[in-house]
Amino acid sequence: MNRDDSEDSPEVLRKAARDVWAPKLACIAVVVHAISSLVVAFWLYWIAPGYKKRLDDFGTEISSSAVFAIGVSDLFVNYWYAFVVFGAAALVVDYIATEWMTRMLGRRWAILTVLIITIIVLSHAIIGFVILQNTILKRN
Repeated sequence: MNRDDSEDSPEVLRKAARDVWAPKLACIAVVVHAISSLVVAFWLYWIAPGYKKRLDDFGTEISSSAVFAIGVSDLFVNYWYAFVVFGAAALVVDYIATEWMTRMLGRRWAILTVLIITIIVLSHAIIGFVILQNTILKRN
């Protein structure tokens, strides 16, 4: 019997550890990404339209970045149901991809990817908020 085929070989043990962690890490990734997506959805549906009303009250020209942020908000408000369907599909793909990454690349790379995606999602809400806030402050 070859030593590599043994149940105690390092590669077999490493694969077993990856198989144990894969579903757990995939569930954590889905929860983290769902929460960060809900934060962005909250901003797009409730916060950004309030900024739009305030900017309309000023009656002056606004920057193209503020127009873009308001346009994305309007798109989300008008077609929220499509975003819900897309978001649910994205979370299923997220689960499958994270489980695969954990099994193939290891726990460290999968965790790093989860964190990077979360930072990217939340940064979009923060950037949009800053753009609209700066536009309003310039008008005062």
